[in-house]
Amino acid sequence: MDDLLNGYTELAISRSTRKAQAEEYICNLVRVSGFSPSKATDGRTWASDGSMIPASASIVEEKSITGAATGEQSLVMRVPGRNVSILQGEQLGLIIALVLSESSITAPYTNGRLLTDHLNSV
Repeated sequence: MDDLLNGYTELAISRSTRKAQAEEYICNLVRVSGFSPSKATDGRTWASDGSMIPASASIVEEKSITGAATGEQSLVMRVPGRNVSILQGEQLGLIIALVLSESSITAPYTNGRLLTDHLNSV
């Protein structure tokens, strides 16, 4: 495959397969992370948030974003780099919450809700 492509070989995989692998990766991270589920969940409510440190970093400075979600399960993911922004941290939290809510025990039986302060998505 390397002889046929110039770049990452993962890009030769179909979008649906990459999506399924990413969702499976998130679900597997929850199992090994050791974070406790929310004590305030009613089985259908999820919450997400994102952050960036340092908050006032310029484009060329090293920074780190964090995305988090909690409900029946909880997960926090951190991405370091120069090319990251707070909006990506918020999106990461939303993605985690949506993937976890779909794999939830009560997902087929209830309409869930997601609490977030990401106004672009609200």
